[in-house]
Amino acid sequence: MTSRYVGLIFGAGASAAEGAPVIKNFLQKAFEFFPPDFGRDTIDDLTNDIWNFLIEYYNKPLRTSQEVAENIPALDEVFTNIDYAISNNLSLTPFYNPERLSIVKKSLISLICKTLTKTISSSNSYQTLLNGVLRSRTISPIFISLNYDCILDKCLSDCNKLNYGFISPRTFPILIKLHGSLNWSYCSLCERIDIHNEDDYPFDTRYELKCSLCGNSFTQPVLITPTLFKNYDIPPLKQLWSLSLNLLSTVDKVVFIGYSLPENDVAVIQLIKRAFAIKGKMPEIMVVDKNNDVFRRYIKIFGGQIAGIDYGFSPECARFILDWLKQKPK
Repeated sequence: MTSRYVGLIFGAGASAAEGAPVIKNFLQKAFEFFPPDFGRDTIDDLTNDIWNFLIEYYNKPLRTSQEVAENIPALDEVFTNIDYAISNNLSLTPFYNPERLSIVKKSLISLICKTLTKTISSSNSYQTLLNGVLRSRTISPIFISLNYDCILDKCLSDCNKLNYGFISPRTFPILIKLHGSLNWSYCSLCERIDIHNEDDYPFDTRYELKCSLCGNSFTQPVLITPTLFKNYDIPPLKQLWSLSLNLLSTVDKVVFIGYSLPENDVAVIQLIKRAFAIKGKMPEIMVVDKNNDVFRRYIKIFGGQIAGIDYGFSPECARFILDWLKQKPK
């Protein structure tokens, strides 16, 4: 029986259904888990330094998580302000010069990772979907994740099917993480991405992690932050983007789960549109999202008929997706 290619693209809304915070309320959730302790020296406490920066720059009190939600913009806007200042060599306050802002940015990435690790507890929806997809003889899945978390990775690893595409780009299933991952670190000396287990995730800014190949001590987490100034200059990551373009140009069906096509993801939107243009025919599209505005945005971007599930990603939803994927393309 001939197998056909299908794409499954996961955004923040997919993990949010499993308990992870989405971008718009992320800082509120982070404050609940990692509140400031201003009785300590904030110069040495990186988490305190983040909250101090937000208080100083936005000139608002942050005594509770509710005040964070009411007084501080979304995480993508915070990152965009920091990145713009760093790239243009600007200070945002008398204390936060570009050098200090680079430390704040690194600490904020660490806070993202720690908060994600703290909040995600269930993978039932992912597991239901994976079990059905991997057992099917009629489809070859291409998984693309725009999230940092490792829910999908763990489910695939438990099935002995985890392949990030670095070494075996034609062995299916493939999981491509276009924005990086909690368990990746990049060595700028040998231009290689290391894969870590959950006991040594490379996001702790106080912990030096050596490259497993060359021993370089200055490796860095691989996370493309939610900002208007996204930088994809890491060579192995560029290879994954090229691989995504190639693979998405072969799919007959694609499911977007919890991904709202945000305006600051221009590169992702263009990648998908280019892949469909290479194919010469629009694949059948299904969108899983509770927000009706998201469906309207998909119609604006892609046109045509788009199937939709408006009750979010759940085991029931996963079974519905499976039934749709198994049907022959029209």
